[in-house]
Amino acid sequence: MQIRTIINGEAKGVIPAAFRGLLEGAEAIYRVGIHWRNQRYEKGRTEIYHLDRPVISIGNITTGGTGKTPMVIWLCECLLEQGKRPAILCRGYKAGINGDNDEVQLLRTSLADVPIIVDANRVRGGQRAITEYDADVLVLDDGFQHRRLARDLDIVLIDATCPFGYGHLLPRGLLREPLMNLARADVVVLTRCDQVATKALERVKQDVIRLSGERKDSSLFIIESVHQPEMLYGSDNLEYPFEDLQGKDVIAICGIGNPESFRRTLEMLGARIANFMVFADHHYYSAEEAAAIGPAVKKHQVDFCVTTAKDWVKLKAFKEMQNASYMRRLEVRTHITAGREMLCTAIDARITAKTK
Repeated sequence: MQIRTIINGEAKGVIPAAFRGLLEGAEAIYRVGIHWRNQRYEKGRTEIYHLDRPVISIGNITTGGTGKTPMVIWLCECLLEQGKRPAILCRGYKAGINGDNDEVQLLRTSLADVPIIVDANRVRGGQRAITEYDADVLVLDDGFQHRRLARDLDIVLIDATCPFGYGHLLPRGLLREPLMNLARADVVVLTRCDQVATKALERVKQDVIRLSGERKDSSLFIIESVHQPEMLYGSDNLEYPFEDLQGKDVIAICGIGNPESFRRTLEMLGARIANFMVFADHHYYSAEEAAAIGPAVKKHQVDFCVTTAKDWVKLKAFKEMQNASYMRRLEVRTHITAGREMLCTAIDARITAKTK
């Protein structure tokens, strides 16, 4: 979290300021590289491959924490309800020893009937999904920056609580590419809309409209969503009521892109956080870290240790976690609060156009 306080300007003083200056130098190099890469695709110098199935990309313009995995689950469930046969194409960033990262493990758990192809070569992965699983819609996970595979619909997620990466590219900020590149998006889904004030949300929407102004058409859809707490599970996989958290002292532990959102969600459910243990996004827990949770619960004299579904797929591998009565995992789902019909219409239209 310390690096975040430096890049967002919270950290004051000579040393943080000097560090920000160094990061700005690296940002300039990164900007040149991103521009060069995008220009190669846009001018046809690097080939873009087209598959004979509709491709829907879900991605973001900032690093981590926007809620891509819940959105992928929402989309696939929507497609399944329509009788489609979706397959998910994943890069497998920071995969564990079994070849899956935490997000892929969570997708496999949540979408048992959907093939998930983990391959950094998404074109090859898409071809496999078609030939091996007869997929009729390909969902490109974390695909906004993946230009090699043509897509029929680009959905970009923006976290309303931290929408534009502090206005800087990596590593000075959290932007993966310049904001003007939102012009490539067909749909922008604002996530965690319930965690910001109405006026702040309207400002974000106006900024998105302004930043996407270079689009060749005016068909950009802006959708609002929240991460709705869905279930609270114990290590025994039994469901517990959210009321169990009300007024209770808890330890929260997570390794996700936006840990503060997890904190806010727990507080909205009435939990009192005695200790907030934050690790880097996609963190793989060691045996020592897992073993330390039980003693921490006793030390702080709390009722529970609450973690995220994404963290639990890694923590549950440790023996002491499997029967830990103090462990709870909070599962959230994407809930579209405004624009659901527009989003479904856009999805249907692109699928229909490709399959005609």
